[in-house]
Amino acid sequence: DGIRDDLVTGVQTCALPISQGWKRDKMFNGMIKCGHCGLSVCGENKVKRNKTNKTVRRYTYYRCTHFKQRCPDPYVEEKKLLDLFENAVSNIHVDDELFDRIKDYLLKAHQARSTQYKSDKPVLQRKINELEEMRDKAYEDKLRGVISEDFFTKRNNSWTEEIALLREDLQDLESTSEELYQRSVLTFELANQARNLYKKQNPDRQVKFLKLLLSNSFLKDGNLQFEFKKPFDLVLNMKKVPNESEWW
Repeated sequence: DGIRDDLVTGVQTCALPISQGWKRDKMFNGMIKCGHCGLSVCGENKVKRNKTNKTVRRYTYYRCTHFKQRCPDPYVEEKKLLDLFENAVSNIHVDDELFDRIKDYLLKAHQARSTQYKSDKPVLQRKINELEEMRDKAYEDKLRGVISEDFFTKRNNSWTEEIALLREDLQDLESTSEELYQRSVLTFELANQARNLYKKQNPDRQVKFLKLLLSNSFLKDGNLQFEFKKPFDLVLNMKKVPNESEWW
């Protein structure tokens, strides 16, 4: 499961020690679009020299490419974008109390689904066995000339397709319950640690972390607009709804 792999990677790599000596260069290129025209927001390196003490300061600013039009937004310093993205990450932070409630809820839901699987599995398997017996009997009837080749082919194709769908349902029951539970726990574990994980990373890992969480990021009038990727959008919904019965 690609999402689950991303979640595991996100939790594991973001918890690694911060590497030293990393040089940042337009870290947000390719991540943000202009909220006015929809084109990319790109970084530019600027140098400011102090004539008095001869010191040099380097900045990175971001602006629309202005390819379609001259958009009104001014340059935005990278430091401000860092703060805006930190605020975005903070939106899915789950405190320890809520995290414990969610884990308890997920465990109960997982146990209920496991119980349902135990009752559904024999039903699905019985249907598969019945269809296979019907298909085998029809094949014997075809060989004896009781039914035509054309009739057998049509029925066989229908039965084979139905059996395949039932096997898929059976496989989903066997795998989805545990995978969904583990993925859900990982999602909220990452949400629980999101703010601290983001703050302690070097810029390279911050960008990777943001790409794991966010999509459709737009910069408009100095404000950052964004959406959380699935399944992190569920975190926001669960934070907004105090009633556990409406969480899932």
